[in-house]
Amino acid sequence: MSRLLRAGLFARAVLFTAAVHSALFIVLIQGFSWFTPPKRGGEPISASVVFARDIGDWRAEDLRKREGAARAARQMGEALARQKEERRAAEKLAQQKRAEEKEKKKRQKQLAERRKAEQAERAEQAAREAENKRKVDAVWRRAAEDALSALIGRIAAKVERNWRRPQTSRAGLRATIRVNVARDGSVTGARVTRSSGDPLFDQSAERAVLKASPLPFPKDPQYYEFIDTFDFKFHPDEL
Repeated sequence: MSRLLRAGLFARAVLFTAAVHSALFIVLIQGFSWFTPPKRGGEPISASVVFARDIGDWRAEDLRKREGAARAARQMGEALARQKEERRAAEKLAQQKRAEEKEKKKRQKQLAERRKAEQAERAEQAAREAENKRKVDAVWRRAAEDALSALIGRIAAKVERNWRRPQTSRAGLRATIRVNVARDGSVTGARVTRSSGDPLFDQSAERAVLKASPLPFPKDPQYYEFIDTFDFKFHPDEL
């Protein structure tokens, strides 16, 4: 194709394009006057007014959408802020509870240690007191036994005065009798703990102790708890 032909085709295309754009511009300016325009109050409304109103409606709708989106974003931001604040408050409360629990355990441990120390101190004090009492009791017991031993001859003599030998009992028999007494020496019980081998002799010895009541007995009341029960060896043939 020759250069001249191509130039002619290009010129026609440019003219055609310019004509189309001119026609569109005229249509926009005239407001599509060949269509029947809508009416408002009996008066027709131009296409430009309708187009402007549509543009305004679109802009209003777009504004409403933007405001709605902004409001939703704002609400979401507020919700996230509330959630963050709630998490912060919950964590603070959890930390406070952990601290309180730790302090509680600390106090409980201190209390347990203090109670343990007090129990150990009481146990040690009780042991000391028990040892002191044992020593004191040992002194009093020895004194009470010595006081009773000093009277044992008189006790034996009084028992023998109240004894009647069984006819079948041989000489030289002896028995040990456990004697229970009141504070004034009254006999409240007598029981053979070591037999002579002769039941009649043992029974006669028990009767003799009971008949001899009250027995000679130490007067010091502090002696009583150590000698309220004592063993009396009865051997009348050796007296």
